[in-house]
Amino acid sequence: MRIPVERHVLQEYLRTRFENDELKIVARAKKTDSVELNNGPDFLGVISADDPKGRSFTLQMAILDF
Repeated sequence: MRIPVERHVLQEYLRTRFENDELKIVARAKKTDSVELNNGPDFLGVISADDPKGRSFTLQMAILDF
């Protein structure tokens, strides 16, 4: 399933929601069913659509213990 909304729409929503202009939605290499969420150059997680109409999304983000 492709991400049903345009990347810039999702990116602007997340930037507004988290008050962070550094958030960026990036296409994944060889994948069309999800996109990457980056904070500037840093990878944060993967976003995929829960339904084909784009009413809900899932953000998968690992939290590592350093």
